[in-house]
Amino acid sequence: MHRSLVLLLIFALLASCQAPPRIVPRTAPVPAPRPKPVAEPWSRVEQQILALVNEQRAMHHLPPLKPDPRLHRAALLHTREMARHLTLTHRSRDGRGVSDRIREQGYHWTRVGENVAMKKTANPSARLPYRVMFGTDNLTMIQTYCRQHGLPVPLGWQDVGRGWSGADWDRWKQVHGGNGGWMGSPGHRRNILLPGFTDTGISHISRRDGNGSLYHYFTQDFAAGDPLP
Repeated sequence: MHRSLVLLLIFALLASCQAPPRIVPRTAPVPAPRPKPVAEPWSRVEQQILALVNEQRAMHHLPPLKPDPRLHRAALLHTREMARHLTLTHRSRDGRGVSDRIREQGYHWTRVGENVAMKKTANPSARLPYRVMFGTDNLTMIQTYCRQHGLPVPLGWQDVGRGWSGADWDRWKQVHGGNGGWMGSPGHRRNILLPGFTDTGISHISRRDGNGSLYHYFTQDFAAGDPLP
């Protein structure tokens, strides 16, 4: 009896010396970081349009817009959809607007804007950037308009619009049969010359129809980023 009691006491002491079970805290899974958009190269036409846009901003003492890969990607996806369905619109087929499309690319914005355009040409070598911006790629036509209305005559495309007011651009649109390009349209011109915009993305996609004509679709997205998203 005494020996059994001693053994029970020894077992009890050994049991009390065992380390308590270790509890491993379960941490919440860390969400994977959002992949950065692929920086797709800008085409020559897209680069030329950006240069023309920034030349117009410089004439009004505004800083140049900086190319942003997220805005470029948002513009590219929208232009692809327009070209695929032969439509010209600011609204995606699923109802999204420019603010939604830019946000989906990881750009946190404080203000956004968008210009779109479509040009139909039979000549693949048409100087599209000038047609998009000014409604024509005929510099002589613009020079004639300036002489008739007492405006500074541009020596080159980089001077088109120098000394023009909004009324001059509106008159140019009327003289040119309602096609004054983005600068001849008050809404499009407002986006190009808005001081609050800092970044941009521009996309151009062409599609040929059954008659051999080329349809060119364009999107320019404007935005200012939120420093505290």
